[in-house]
Amino acid sequence: MKKIKSIISILLVLALMFSIGGCAKDSTTDQTETEVKGKIAFVTFSAGVPYFEVGAAGAIEAGEALGYEVVYKGPAEADSAAEIQIINDLISQGEVDAIVAACMDSSSIVPSLKKAREAGIKVVTWDLDCEPEGRDYYAGLMDLVILGNAWVDSMVRSIGDSGQYAIIAATLTNEFMSSRIENMKEYAAEKYPDLELVTVESCDADPQKAYQISKDLITTYPDLKCIATISTEAFGSAAKAIEDEGKIGEIYVVGGITPSLAKSSFESGAALESVLWDPGKWAGFAVTIAAQLVEGKTYNTELGKVDIPGYPEAELVSADTLYYYELLTFTPDNVDQYDF
Repeated sequence: MKKIKSIISILLVLALMFSIGGCAKDSTTDQTETEVKGKIAFVTFSAGVPYFEVGAAGAIEAGEALGYEVVYKGPAEADSAAEIQIINDLISQGEVDAIVAACMDSSSIVPSLKKAREAGIKVVTWDLDCEPEGRDYYAGLMDLVILGNAWVDSMVRSIGDSGQYAIIAATLTNEFMSSRIENMKEYAAEKYPDLELVTVESCDADPQKAYQISKDLITTYPDLKCIATISTEAFGSAAKAIEDEGKIGEIYVVGGITPSLAKSSFESGAALESVLWDPGKWAGFAVTIAAQLVEGKTYNTELGKVDIPGYPEAELVSADTLYYYELLTFTPDNVDQYDF
């Protein structure tokens, strides 16, 4: 009899334990669900490039820290029309509270972004901006003039202050990108008058196209000393073309590329440095702003410092533009210090 009572007691204890465990699991699930404050779409014009993959990872991480689900959307290859269709689909589905976008074309995307705003969806751009009426805010890194200047200075550190150079951009249909190129040209002409720009080409964010353009440049301009890339896709492709054409030590590539992707160019000698930023941190900045907008945050009309968690240097530089300021120079000596 005592043995039966003992068995019954054990069964009751086990039942209670499973009951408590089950309740704890449900409670955790409910808590996780209640912690999700909203949904933000992170949209790019090419989901297949490493730069935006790093950006998406940073966007998702920032969203999780703030209690938001971040979904990554973008065409497999650079395609402005496909990016616009993704945005139209997001509007129709009505499931997102905000859209964070990098715009391949600064004007054609605007009607769709305006529809998103009319539907109550907050819109923040980062990286490549669009025309102002298409978004609530542009989440910037710093003034585009400074960005262009940094790449020109990097070129001079690589080849000296004279010689021929060419520019390869990701796109020439984005006003922001075009302005950056014009600023680079003006800065170089003023500060380094012995530098000669021979041409500006667009690779449409296509690495293979960038490779062929680079090879053609090397053939067409025998005195070429530098290929300046305003496209992370073009940096590695230009370096490979320099290697394949046997021009190591004669021609260098400069521009921006993530440190993990810069290593091979450093090792071959096709590049001496890369000047860029952390795409994940920049994307996180944009997501943080989007989350604040969803929660009803308004920024002071007075320009100056603003409170954006994780970005102590952030400031409002115009009525609809915020910067957080960070530029990194990667070299063979420090490249292993970075993990993106």
